[in-house]
Amino acid sequence: MLTFSRDVEIAGKMLPAGRYVFRLLDSPTNRHVVQFDHTGRILATIFTIPASRVTAANDTRITFEEQPAGSPFQLKKWFYPGNLDGEEFIYPTRTN
Repeated sequence: MLTFSRDVEIAGKMLPAGRYVFRLLDSPTNRHVVQFDHTGRILATIFTIPASRVTAANDTRITFEEQPAGSPFQLKKWFYPGNLDGEEFIYPTRTN
């Protein structure tokens, strides 16, 4: 369970500030599917790509993509406690 104090963008979907349950779906064809639940309601189901890190942590770790001032935070990676493998969220390439 994670709580965000600001709106967060996850792979093109906006999640309002609040508490969420991140759930890795058990898929027979693709293990890299994450679902976001807010107050018992599924708000998003997102495909991800595998991510890895050198050292596992004892708690959930989230990284955010750097954004211009005033833009919503973009969730980049999610690592479950104790795991070296995690999920990286995919975003479309932005052009100016």
